[in-house]
Amino acid sequence: MLHCIGCNKKLRLWNTPMFNKGQTAEKSTVCCNCHTRLATQGYYYMATNMKEFKNHEVSNALKKIQQTKR
Repeated sequence: MLHCIGCNKKLRLWNTPMFNKGQTAEKSTVCCNCHTRLATQGYYYMATNMKEFKNHEVSNALKKIQQTKR
């Protein structure tokens, strides 16, 4: 079973972005919540062009978003 690289949730049909929109260059995937978080918190380019970024770049962006919320 696949897991989100941002929050480690199990990826299923209802929480995976359609048409591989959440898939990174290394073929890992983020869930819909993490994908939406990227798009709304200043990482819109990363969310729309996810296939250009590697796993560590996406996870670092999600960690920065999480740190600013605290």
